[in-house]
Amino acid sequence: MTNCFELLGLAPCAAMDEELLEKAYLEAAKTLHPDHAQGDSDRTSALNAAVSLLRSPSRRLKHLMDLNTTVSWKAVPLEPELMDLFASVGRQLETATKVTEKAKSASSALSKALLSGEILKARDSLEDLNGEVSSRVAAYLRELPDLDRRLSCSDPTVWSDLQKLQVKLAYLEKWQTQIRDRLLQLML
Repeated sequence: MTNCFELLGLAPCAAMDEELLEKAYLEAAKTLHPDHAQGDSDRTSALNAAVSLLRSPSRRLKHLMDLNTTVSWKAVPLEPELMDLFASVGRQLETATKVTEKAKSASSALSKALLSGEILKARDSLEDLNGEVSSRVAAYLRELPDLDRRLSCSDPTVWSDLQKLQVKLAYLEKWQTQIRDRLLQLML
């Protein structure tokens, strides 16, 4: 397995400074770019994949756990607040899909105009929901520096907490993507 941290010359960590990541990427990309004399398209592809992985908090945490072979995988149940949010996401996505289908099947200017209120309501609901999901992501990201501190102290319980946080972030990132996709569909 490729160590994405090592490939970019970064220390393995849960919290990632975006500017540091970008700087490391640009530095590594200078000599690897295919247009450079010692360029290598395969290594450039690996570098691009590494930076993409490390930009995503959930994928970065999973990669960090994968690099530590002592982590055993287990099912992680979601807390009730996230289950409630999941139910809300599901309802809003379903509503947005129905409104989008209505808009696509509307054939006259009048029928499209009559749907504008429904479209606006669905968009507003999705934007509010996206704000809630984003605030949860931000709250979880604030926990990452403490996980790094615990990793540096070789705290044996950190891996379990890291795994739980990774699962939460993975769900939230997926929901953000789904919400953004529906918002785009509603704008067409």
